[in-house]
Amino acid sequence: MSLPAIIPIVLYNGEAEWTTPLEFKGMLHDAPIFGENVLNFKYILLDVRSYDENDLLEISNLIASIFYIDRSTKNMKEMVDRLKRLTETLNKLSNKEFGLFTNWFKRIVLKRFPDKKRKELEDIINQAKPKEAEKMISPLGESIERHLRKAEEEGIEKGMEKGMEKGMEEGAKEKAVEVAKKLLQMGMPIDKVAEITGLSQEEMKEIK
Repeated sequence: MSLPAIIPIVLYNGEAEWTTPLEFKGMLHDAPIFGENVLNFKYILLDVRSYDENDLLEISNLIASIFYIDRSTKNMKEMVDRLKRLTETLNKLSNKEFGLFTNWFKRIVLKRFPDKKRKELEDIINQAKPKEAEKMISPLGESIERHLRKAEEEGIEKGMEKGMEKGMEEGAKEKAVEVAKKLLQMGMPIDKVAEITGLSQEEMKEIK
């Protein structure tokens, strides 16, 4: 009985250059000692970074679409733009391929969003139909962009709050130093001044 052929393939989408040997025995310790008796094979490396964006769009198939989106999953704004450019390509996919793409998108891309937002985006995708990708991409893109704007606004607001808190702390510290100086000039002991102002012994010594 003959066995079916098995071809190992590695899909790599990391940022660093792939440096691992393409031959299995190249990863084994002391492999040369055992010569041909060592289990060995070569695998096919699919490095997402090596594919040109325009080439991926021209290929117009399921794997090319995933490669194209996968290259931008760390930049959500860029990912939304790429998703919009894929409208025509996604419309060409078969029903099965379209389902595979949306399942991959939900499992890989949407995991970067908080639970509540991810559920909202999954609901949009679940309503999508093959050959009608634009009806999925448009609301999906709008929802993601709203999320990004909200996150940016909250980040700015938090930054302002921290700045105000820091300013208030610095102002209170300056006031304590002024009071400490006056109390020391009046002859009050350092320990007592530190207790009143809340300043440390080291700070009191610097002031004196």
